[in-house]
Amino acid sequence: MGMASSGRLGRHAAASSLGSLQSYATSTIRATSGPIPSCLAQGSTSEVGMKKRVFVQKDMVDEPVFSKEMRDRTLLSKRPDRFAYPNFALAEFGGRDTWASDVFVLPHNAIRWEIMDLYTIISSIQRRWSALTMVDVWELSEYWEVFEVFVAQYFEIEDQIVFPFLLDLASDSTELNRYHKVVKYNRDRLEAMLLDVGGTLELFNSAPAGEVLPKVYSQLAEYLPKLLDYMEQQEDVLPRVFEEYGQPEDRALINRASANFIVRAANGRDGIAILTRWIEDSMILQMWKNENLSSRAQSSHKRWIANLESNHVDIARRFQRRMRSLPKSDNLEGEAPRKADRVEINRRSSKPNLKGISRRALPTR
Repeated sequence: MGMASSGRLGRHAAASSLGSLQSYATSTIRATSGPIPSCLAQGSTSEVGMKKRVFVQKDMVDEPVFSKEMRDRTLLSKRPDRFAYPNFALAEFGGRDTWASDVFVLPHNAIRWEIMDLYTIISSIQRRWSALTMVDVWELSEYWEVFEVFVAQYFEIEDQIVFPFLLDLASDSTELNRYHKVVKYNRDRLEAMLLDVGGTLELFNSAPAGEVLPKVYSQLAEYLPKLLDYMEQQEDVLPRVFEEYGQPEDRALINRASANFIVRAANGRDGIAILTRWIEDSMILQMWKNENLSSRAQSSHKRWIANLESNHVDIARRFQRRMRSLPKSDNLEGEAPRKADRVEINRRSSKPNLKGISRRALPTR
């Protein structure tokens, strides 16, 4: 798939004024008063959420990724270089003075938390390269499927809720209008790359795994740092604009519309769990739930988190256990597995005061 594949993330007209955003938020709030649908409902138009990808079948999981014949062909079975892992740091959220950044930080930190687990999975794959089986491929595909839907919906929320509201609110902001033109180009590239990874994972059903896996690895090595950088760029620009033109009540309105978009979209329960599982402060989490979830959804929230942990997050933990149990003789350069191979994240914000940060140069093509 090429750049044109970003068109698969079909979008419909978004709210472009405070009044229409209020209407969207209140209508979706009423919709969530009943059972939360697990299938795609009105709200998300992402094709990623409208069809389930066909990944590796379970009856293949015991097969090695690299056959003996392929291991003898050095170029195909050669272990790739290790990733240069970024320094993960969660941006500050839920403070007294962070209302202007919370709208952007909430989904960003959720995605950072997911990427942290992806890096753990990738590290395990790289260190166990010659010993990989199709169970590794299958579980990587299972993890990616949930991640792909969430990120696709995050891009839709930007298009349908966040940017239309900001552009209407700050229509005379030269900085915002300039940034929006650049960000559309960058986001289209990220959408195409997101879908390309999933498309490559589907090739495991029709092509030798040993030929497909190196391509997946290189795609992830390119995509994940770009996604992290995209979010950091937003946090350098958008909170400053929002604080100048908006009000604290606007934050609550956008958060509510965004939360209900996720609830009503594909994998709604998983989406809300991903959005909030990184929040350790119980008071901040409860306040967010009170403002954005129906009473029934609030009572189900812990179960959604538990289901996500067992069906999604545990995949990364299993990859870590396999890496640590790898015999020393089979490990990379004879090293014993190290605790550092679990990618950890710094919960102390690297941006404690968004006002005090020097402006980052806007990205260019």
